[in-house]
Amino acid sequence: MKLSKMRSARGLVSLFALLALGAGMAGCSGDDGKTGPAGPAGPSGPTGATGTPGATGATGGTGAGVVVKPLESCGVCHDNGSAYDVSEVHATKGVPVVSNVVFAVSGADLVVTYDVAVDGKAATGYTTSRSNYRLTAGTMFSLGKPVPADLGGGKYQLTIAGGAANAAEPSRYFFGSSDAAMTINVGVWGDYPSAPRTDLVSDQSCNNCHGDAGIAPHTYKPYDQPSMVASQCVVCHDRKGSYSWIPDSFVGIVHGVHNSHNMPGGSYEFKPGTEFEVTYPTYMTNCSVCHDTQASLDVANAMTVTGENCLSCHGSMESWAFETGLSFHASYTGAEDCQVCHIADGTGVARGTVAKMHNGLLTERGGIIWDGVDTSVVEGDKIAMAITGIVDNGTSLAISWTATYD
Repeated sequence: MKLSKMRSARGLVSLFALLALGAGMAGCSGDDGKTGPAGPAGPSGPTGATGTPGATGATGGTGAGVVVKPLESCGVCHDNGSAYDVSEVHATKGVPVVSNVVFAVSGADLVVTYDVAVDGKAATGYTTSRSNYRLTAGTMFSLGKPVPADLGGGKYQLTIAGGAANAAEPSRYFFGSSDAAMTINVGVWGDYPSAPRTDLVSDQSCNNCHGDAGIAPHTYKPYDQPSMVASQCVVCHDRKGSYSWIPDSFVGIVHGVHNSHNMPGGSYEFKPGTEFEVTYPTYMTNCSVCHDTQASLDVANAMTVTGENCLSCHGSMESWAFETGLSFHASYTGAEDCQVCHIADGTGVARGTVAKMHNGLLTERGGIIWDGVDTSVVEGDKIAMAITGIVDNGTSLAISWTATYD
């Protein structure tokens, strides 16, 4: 009795499930209403494997060449890393370089310490004393031959016996020494306690043409190496040519050498048998090339018209073709008192300074010299030019550009 009731209950459940399934199927076959909004995008799938490269296409025709730099540009060959890199071609090798020059009083003595390196490495063995001098405001003194002590590691010490007595006087020192074979020389210089003179020419203005190693002006010891700069030269070469073994002033030497090609005879004679024939790469009337600060240029511009000053560049009166009424200058030797007429303050009948004598002169390239400066260079720096468009229509090339001044 109980078993048959259970079977009947199970039958009813099955019947209800079947009816529910039929109702659901009937709903699917009918209208399910409007489509709902799209769901949010799913995350991107992983990148697929790279496909097999396709076949190489046919080679196209050769295009027009492209000029990266103008052929006349020095940088084509002399740029960094190029075939003739300037820093490599003009690298100074095998020349001692002095650094860290320090002066100090030690009891009655003056002690100088300094470092020497060759090609960036500490140099030893430069202990043979050569010539040593001290320059004051107007006098040069010999210091004898104090022997440099090699302290090792490229460091040296030089003691000037009794030098403390002059330690308070502005002085410029120059010490020359060499290796034992006297084949390579070292020049050490410095001011202590301060400079005895005002330099009107900077070392850098010389190095701009001669390179950072300076210039080796002598063909004899002890000054053939290292190369020297103006600050060292003036220890012996003063402004007056005071010493019997130096036949000209420093001004006369510098002007004479650099303007030698403009001398009447085409050369500058330093002394009998020693002549210079140099083609200066710029214009001697552009004083700012060497006198490269306004202060030093002002002094150069104030240079008075005297035989000594003018002939330091011109050599002799043959350099000028005098106008009518001024031909009497042709017989002058330079010993005359030019300032009878050429008065510096402008009150004379003739121009009184070198700058005023040169004002208005033209360079070979059309530059105008005024107060020791090539104004074409100065004013040219104030002009900004820019190419704004280039159009090539196959027949002609149209270039548009702009220029602004100052």
